[in-house]
Amino acid sequence: MALTDKRFAVALYDVKIDGRTQDSALAGSLEEVVVEDCVNRPAMFCLNYMILKPVRQGIAGVTIQDVNDDLFEQFTPGAEIDVELGINEKIKMLSGRVTSIEPDYNYNSPRLAIRGYDGMFDLRFGTKRRSFTEIKDSTVAQQIASEIGLAADVTDTSTIHPYIFQNNQSNYEFLLERGARLDYELLVEGRTLRFGPPREDREPEVELYFGPSTELKRFSAQLKTLTQNSEVEFRGWDANRKAAISSKARGGDELVIARDGQRTGFQYATDGFRASQAAIIDEPLIDDADAENLARAAYRRSLRNFISGEGAAVGNPEIRAGRTIRLQGLGSKFSGVYYVVSSRHKYSAQGYETTFKVRRPNI
Repeated sequence: MALTDKRFAVALYDVKIDGRTQDSALAGSLEEVVVEDCVNRPAMFCLNYMILKPVRQGIAGVTIQDVNDDLFEQFTPGAEIDVELGINEKIKMLSGRVTSIEPDYNYNSPRLAIRGYDGMFDLRFGTKRRSFTEIKDSTVAQQIASEIGLAADVTDTSTIHPYIFQNNQSNYEFLLERGARLDYELLVEGRTLRFGPPREDREPEVELYFGPSTELKRFSAQLKTLTQNSEVEFRGWDANRKAAISSKARGGDELVIARDGQRTGFQYATDGFRASQAAIIDEPLIDDADAENLARAAYRRSLRNFISGEGAAVGNPEIRAGRTIRLQGLGSKFSGVYYVVSSRHKYSAQGYETTFKVRRPNI
């Protein structure tokens, strides 16, 4: 979403509590709305309210300010919160529940912070010791999503594991562990849990320009020489076939294919230094396809460390973790498409700003 006419850009927000829009008194006390999301972490909201009522005159003209007890009545742990933000048009950013109520009785500026998380937070409750047999990782993710009342958007993992053990782990820790093997990530969008590879190959939803009076206010980046896994080989043993298993991943196995004139991080490292082959031996493997998937996952994870960056822009609710954005005006090397790892959206009396962190495997 680009701001085509900044003369009429108006920052907007809306907060609903258990499905009801705030009344005018509560809305008048709200000073700041923050929404943060990050790949593989629950998305968070924070609402900051003034904790005192307007000034009134007491006996003998003494100025009195009372604590606004209505604030504490409105918010209870588990209350459902919907947050919308936008410029000229509001977009739902997050549906979550209150997990923390934090009054700060500071004499100069007493405040009440209401914090909470989206549906991924429910994965953190308790730990389990259980086993799954003859099952795919994608099926496990679907089952766990159903257990906490979420729909599932899952990319099929194909490999059937004879046995998977959840060893005194929360569902959150367990899914992160299973996803890391395959280079899958966790995100919750609305009431849907997504378990699948990063969507780095999708077309960008936002285009930002750096320059005077443009949406991109600042951007910094770091390009690093990659020293591990320019070629990855997984080796193991197939107990059923009584045969060795081996698979390699190298250039050409990238999720995002470099465009004309671009080079991947490993190509840059090899030009200036040397190749960085790695062999992972005795990893428990199911079959050749499993070995291939794990090799590609290790290769892609390392490649994503090539370029990282962070920036700040005029508030834009389309800049979200798990999406791609195009940055322009950064020169021929650093202009291009980036994958958003995390975003922070802040609405206050000063306006609406979005900060973000991104990564990129090629240049």
